[in-house]
Amino acid sequence: MNKKKTFLFFGFGEGSEYVLKPLYEYMVKNKHYCIEIDMMKTLKAKEIIKSLRGKDIVFITSAHLFMDQKNFSPYYQDGEIISALEVIEYLKPVKCIYYPHDLVTPVLPQDLKWLSLFDVFLSPLPNLSHLRRYSDVIEVGWIKKTKETSSSDFYGARELRVAFSMSSIGYYFRLGYEKTYDVWEPLFKEGIGIKLPFWPGVKPFEEFLAQKGVTIYPSNMNIFDLIDNNDVIVTNTTTSVTIEAALSGRMVLNVLDGVVTEREQRDYAMGLPSVSTCSLEDCITAIRNVRKGLRNVDNYKQILRPFNFELASQILLK
Repeated sequence: MNKKKTFLFFGFGEGSEYVLKPLYEYMVKNKHYCIEIDMMKTLKAKEIIKSLRGKDIVFITSAHLFMDQKNFSPYYQDGEIISALEVIEYLKPVKCIYYPHDLVTPVLPQDLKWLSLFDVFLSPLPNLSHLRRYSDVIEVGWIKKTKETSSSDFYGARELRVAFSMSSIGYYFRLGYEKTYDVWEPLFKEGIGIKLPFWPGVKPFEEFLAQKGVTIYPSNMNIFDLIDNNDVIVTNTTTSVTIEAALSGRMVLNVLDGVVTEREQRDYAMGLPSVSTCSLEDCITAIRNVRKGLRNVDNYKQILRPFNFELASQILLK
């Protein structure tokens, strides 16, 4: 057990911008002294940070570096916000490590000017070596992914496996259960099941859809289990699932549903050959064509790798 160092895991909003919990739990399991601060959940965060001053701290964060109280105020006003930069300035850690929470924009332009403060940039992707001009870059995989995605072996010899991972649940809560069902009824009539986001209040929504005969994948299901068990993933709006499924080698049909502008939605997955951003009608046509053998489900290259917990922990301990 390392008695000299305290490993401080820091971020905002578990499951969104704070993605480090699995690594925190891995380090705790291996008997290292770790403290976790999620600014949206941790009580008395400032007191905890003050208590760490003067100690040997290894600081690891997945937060946007520039998001302090002022910059966060348009999005979150329920409590005090301390930025990662303020923590670094106050604690002066012996080592600083950054791991991004977003695959589309791992580092925002606003973050770049501060990246040189970090000793190591843990990369979820193999194509971020250009960031070495700021910090040492080591690829460790995507922290939400625990295993390799199997190849899709559909060649018409069995039933095509298709699943819909819905995003923008707040929009559909406001729209209402009945109208949401009406929007997506053509998809459900194709026998395609749905996974709602793991979000407060989704259980009654699931029950309503189940009563309509829709197959329900549990909202708390690991998204990579859904990806692994299906040949085609249907998504909507600008969800990270589009990117996660595409980079795991799956065909993705990203349906234009009007939650964001068409331009924004098309730009989101630009350059990924396995993603088709399309109308619901074209999505259903594509699924039918695959079933008929008129269109192939290609085994696209798998770029996204499972998270290497052993390597990441070695970097923290080094």
